[in-house]
Amino acid sequence: MNIDQSCGITLSLATSAESPLLKNLLELYEYDFSEFTGSDVGADGTYQYQYLNEYWIEPNRFVYIAFVRGKIAGFVMVNTHFIDNVLRWSIAEFFVLRKYRRQGIGEYMAKYAFNQHPGQWVIMQIGSNLAAIKFWRKVVTRYTGGKYDECEGTGDGQAGVMQLFNNG
Repeated sequence: MNIDQSCGITLSLATSAESPLLKNLLELYEYDFSEFTGSDVGADGTYQYQYLNEYWIEPNRFVYIAFVRGKIAGFVMVNTHFIDNVLRWSIAEFFVLRKYRRQGIGEYMAKYAFNQHPGQWVIMQIGSNLAAIKFWRKVVTRYTGGKYDECEGTGDGQAGVMQLFNNG
């Protein structure tokens, strides 16, 4: 757990006991993200994020829940991907509740996740998600001092942008 006393931001590594909480937050995330993926809800009216259980059983998957002054503010899901034959840490999913956006909380969450996992990183965004591309360029530039590569790639099966860097 890490606390930024100035903002009251807390991030904690989630456990399987928090799976119901994350399942609910993932519904909000998937709803927001459907604007870019075109996802529909299932017959039961939910999106049903399909990889949540893997976060409790696979070794290179981590979920951090963010709190601001004790209130849930979002989450960061980290996993690994092979890009250019290099195993890299990746932000799998990233969500900040609307109430907490544009306050520096998302940047704090991202940097916290980076610092927990030193090594090669890739951050992927769908090309039509211009706000995400702008956000990640800003965060990665600040975090690396501009020492990163950017290229075209795919995110969720769609053409997009990737930032690659090493914090090892």
